[in-house]
Amino acid sequence: MEPAEYTIVQLLDMLGSIDRQKHPERTKALEDELEKKRRAVARLRKALRDVEGAERRTAPVGYLDFLLAALCGVGGLALVLGLLGTAGLGTVTWNGQQVHGLEALGTSVFVALVLSLFSGTLVYVGHRIVRALRHESSAQPSDGTGAATPSEGDASDSE
Repeated sequence: MEPAEYTIVQLLDMLGSIDRQKHPERTKALEDELEKKRRAVARLRKALRDVEGAERRTAPVGYLDFLLAALCGVGGLALVLGLLGTAGLGTVTWNGQQVHGLEALGTSVFVALVLSLFSGTLVYVGHRIVRALRHESSAQPSDGTGAATPSEGDASDSE
């Protein structure tokens, strides 16, 4: 067999048992092939790290993201209602009374902040629950037998 047909483990075994003085050409060929395979493994590991890194970069979504998203939606509406209240159109009510002028604008901004905090928190908690459920369901075996199925990562852990 040619050196290219051997695995890294087989090449290491052969290099450990070969008489290097009797077979210098064969030794050199095995060493060259081993080095070539090691470089290929290093390239694959780097590519795998790049792919895993890309997945991690797109995944994280924090509480602040949900809070800002809620503030954008509710805040825009509150700003419009506050400006209309400033003009005296009676769009802002506080404690059962209509608020006008700059008080209407301040009240609507305050209400927007409170509603954003509340709705952003609820959506964030819901998002975390859905992520946990998806993660848990992806850990379940998919063959329908109820038996755990080994993953590809399990094989590498035993080496």
